Amino acid sequence: MNVKSLVRFELPLYADHLLNLPAQDRYLRFSGHVSDYSIEQYVKGIDLTSGVVKAIYNDDLEIVAAVHVLLFNDGKDAEIALSVSPDHRRKGYGHALFEAAVKWVQSRSVEKIYSLCLRENRPMVRIANARGMVIHHDSQEAEAYLNVDKPTLSTLWSEMLGEQFAWADYTNKQFKVFVGRRNSIFDFGRMKKVS
Repeated sequence: MNVKSLVRFELPLYADHLLNLPAQDRYLRFSGHVSDYSIEQYVKGIDLTSGVVKAIYNDDLEIVAAVHVLLFNDGKDAEIALSVSPDHRRKGYGHALFEAAVKWVQSRSVEKIYSLCLRENRPMVRIANARGMVIHHDSQEAEAYLNVDKPTLSTLWSEMLGEQFAWADYTNKQFKVFVGRRNSIFDFGRMKKVS
């Protein structure tokens, strides 16, 4: 599966993804109940110069899973927040997003990556455990962190190639959507030869 970085004009698709999450998933993603308006304002406030949103698209170019990476502490640290649509869970999307986020921050010489979530957010806690993050629990929240290795030529290439493959996959899906729409408009398959 390919994980692509979003550009500014794609952020409304990210908002759609978050808005389509069921109430309980929103609660887990944002560590509390949030309104549609709050989500829209959150997405409008995303600054892609101090972070990235990476996403997995389905064949209809809808975002089905995403990670928001926010740099802080002068770019030395990063915080991540993941979301996966219910019908796309248990397919490894969360792990793929996490790995893409780690590669992205590693390529930017980030030293530590953090994730803050509710203790009941079992999928995120599972991902943190699987990746070897150090997890601290309090009464309701779990804070996890991971020391990030310094970038190497190999990790830089891996991140760059992963992004290129993701863009190629996205472009291919765009083409298929375009051809599908064009064919449904003109119905080329049913045109009969005129004699």
